[in-house]
Amino acid sequence: MSQHWNQLVWIFVIVLGGSPLYAQVDVPATNAGNPAAAAADPFAVPETGTAQEYFNRLDQIANIQPPTSITSQVDLLAFLDKQMTASVTAATRLLTAQPTETQAALAIERILGASNFVHNTKTSEETAAFDDTYVKPLPDQLTQLGYPELARKVYRSLILGQLNFSQTRPWTEEDKATAQANFQKVLEQSLEFVGESSTLNAEDAGMLQQLCRLAEQGFLFRDGVTDVDFAYVAAIESQVAELLKASQDPTVQKNARWCEGAGRRVGANGKPFVLNGILPDGSTLDWSAYRGKIVLVDFWATWCGPCINEAKNIRKAYEMYHAKGFEVIGVSIDSDRAALEKYLAKANYPWTIVWDPALNQPKANEPVPQEDRSMHSYYSIHSIPTVFLIDQEGRVITQLCRGEKLFEQLQKLLGDPQ
Repeated sequence: MSQHWNQLVWIFVIVLGGSPLYAQVDVPATNAGNPAAAAADPFAVPETGTAQEYFNRLDQIANIQPPTSITSQVDLLAFLDKQMTASVTAATRLLTAQPTETQAALAIERILGASNFVHNTKTSEETAAFDDTYVKPLPDQLTQLGYPELARKVYRSLILGQLNFSQTRPWTEEDKATAQANFQKVLEQSLEFVGESSTLNAEDAGMLQQLCRLAEQGFLFRDGVTDVDFAYVAAIESQVAELLKASQDPTVQKNARWCEGAGRRVGANGKPFVLNGILPDGSTLDWSAYRGKIVLVDFWATWCGPCINEAKNIRKAYEMYHAKGFEVIGVSIDSDRAALEKYLAKANYPWTIVWDPALNQPKANEPVPQEDRSMHSYYSIHSIPTVFLIDQEGRVITQLCRGEKLFEQLQKLLGDPQ
């Protein structure tokens, strides 16, 4: 199959299964409804019916498989379009038939799943029209039905769905300004939606944390990223962390720690870098011993393919610049120390390796959460390899030092290699 064909199959699954937000709904296997009509037209949806009948019809539509005669992308797309339209029709009619909360949850699951399909296959005008007609009214509909928590879930989904960043090309300054303005608008809507920090619940906190993740993905994980972009995202994460920290809810506090750590990591440029670790022999890393050196700190794992590839680049840089004062510290986040030691014996890295999870072991009578003890949690590292280039005084120079950028930085800092 081609990549596009696989994408259509993936969209087919999304339309049937809907948004993961509502995956907890238990949909019974049933043949109730109108079998005769379904036999004549498998996508037919009665204009009148009870909530249970529409609920059953959604189940039937979801179980319709593409005919074996379909052999082209065009035919599959036409089939999916019919299935999506029938699903939305049944879901919309279900919401007007006084559904139970479980029934309403399935209806919005299918509408949001169809929205995913439309966003992937239709024009921007068709997408906007679909969302205006079927998606945006959902929170008010659910509130009127007496399901405010379900309405809040949908509203959270709508907030996150407004963000769409390019990650595959450099941005012009105009592109970046537009994206930042859009993100600020969504962030303001989110903060207004959650209200006072005292009323924050775990779901609201999760949405704000996801906004921080999307800010990183949108502004940092793309071509053309600069250190200025890091400062912009760090300010967002710090703002969200301060709001979450005011809550007394333990789950919200966990979200707060993640956002605080993310702000600490993304905003690390120009600041002293904090680093602790356990060496393979069980001793503690002496971070102060690296003063006066240019140090690359590399968060990695033995199971991470990109990390292993980047290690080849790091080894080359180490061999070229070590004599001029370049050091490397690899911070392994492997959970299995035995596997790490076995890998290191084979890889024979010439630089220092510390084992981060060793710091997760709380000391006796010290109830410190594990996430507060580990370095990868201290910096909320959720994507590896993550690298920091540190100057002779222990301050972060940049995080943009992978691949050829590492050699560019070392050339600027240390001159020509010996």
